[in-house]
Amino acid sequence: MKITISRVERFLKFKDLNDPGAYAHDRTPLDEDAAGAPLVISLTPPAEPAQTGRQTCTTFLNGLPFAVITLSSGSRSGLGGWTHMANNGDIQKIIATALQNIVTSGGNAFQHLNPFAIDDIVMVWHYSANKENGS
Repeated sequence: MKITISRVERFLKFKDLNDPGAYAHDRTPLDEDAAGAPLVISLTPPAEPAQTGRQTCTTFLNGLPFAVITLSSGSRSGLGGWTHMANNGDIQKIIATALQNIVTSGGNAFQHLNPFAIDDIVMVWHYSANKENGS
């Protein structure tokens, strides 16, 4: 059986925190995310180049931030080790420092998404399953 993944949707649910000291806009992580630059995320299939998607916040699902990554039609992406990430430079563009978690290693500072502001990450995988030739 050959499984081919054609598209991935990623939803990022922030915790419903109300902290006027940490979040300047409407005082929740979701409002801070909506006020900043869209977060660019990448998804790297096994043995394929990374594909990127831009996180958006709309009225869809009550403003839940989401990104859609469509894999190229020539892609043979299937099962195996996938990598899902947001780059250091893209995380720096988020307006709220409360959404960032700065980690220092070897004298270098790296921005990570603050795990205390994130409630859940949901990924929806669009795939097809076909019988391989000769099977």
